[in-house]
Amino acid sequence: MTKVGFICEGGTERKIVESENFKQILTSLELELVAPVIDATGKSNVYRSKIDAHVQRLKANGADKIIVITDLDDDACITKTKEAVGIDKVDLIIVAVKQIEAWYLADSACMTTICKTEIDYEFPEEPSSPFDVIKAMLMEHTGRGVGDKILLTSKCLGSNFSIANSAKHPNCSSAKYFLDKLSAL
Repeated sequence: MTKVGFICEGGTERKIVESENFKQILTSLELELVAPVIDATGKSNVYRSKIDAHVQRLKANGADKIIVITDLDDDACITKTKEAVGIDKVDLIIVAVKQIEAWYLADSACMTTICKTEIDYEFPEEPSSPFDVIKAMLMEHTGRGVGDKILLTSKCLGSNFSIANSAKHPNCSSAKYFLDKLSAL
């Protein structure tokens, strides 16, 4: 098994990587998660000038491959985001378009469960703030919003959110890219 270490932009990404659904995906691909999953606490903390200590920590814990997960946010393009992280410092950089919460929008089963009504969001990677879209959907369909992204992540993971479901969505290329790249490790 190849041992993989993850450096995540924030707590949302860390919770996803630590989830049982994601660990099952890794196991099915003959990949083993190396602890700890690093929460870099902000996008600027995964940039090339600050990433070395995280990489060294994961390698010291046995990681064969290092993966960074970050958001596109308002960056001009995925290539520019990857250059800022430094592809020469890690093995794989995954950039969620626009933010990782778009992957929740792409998982229709999860969205249907948390909104208590059929949800099939056509273009999950288009909203600049998928979190705000989901928060509004929750208010509309359940009468309750969600306070922050970590709470939303817990709610989605508790409703069986899976990157595998997101990757099947025809308009969620960043989730599909992630699984394709994991499969190739």
